[in-house]
Amino acid sequence: MKPYRDKIISDSIRIRSFSSNISEGSLVWHRDRQDRIVEVIHGNGWMFQRDDSIPVLLSSGDTLEISCNEWHRIIKGNGNLILKILEVKDKK
Repeated sequence: MKPYRDKIISDSIRIRSFSSNISEGSLVWHRDRQDRIVEVIHGNGWMFQRDDSIPVLLSSGDTLEISCNEWHRIIKGNGNLILKILEVKDKK
């Protein structure tokens, strides 16, 4: 079971919600299959961490660029976290 819910907006855009009720253990290090641009819609105390980097606090309006196969994770904060995710298709 995934620790989030997705609302599909289009082929490349989704709204992803993480509930305040999820366990911290379900937020694991992972890699994505495509480059992504992630915009923080809402979050309070949630953090984002890249491999070999310290966690950064996520604030509404922040934008993250995550490369394909880059290790990263989300660290639980207070309340719900809502993200807008744009999957960047191949540029070939």
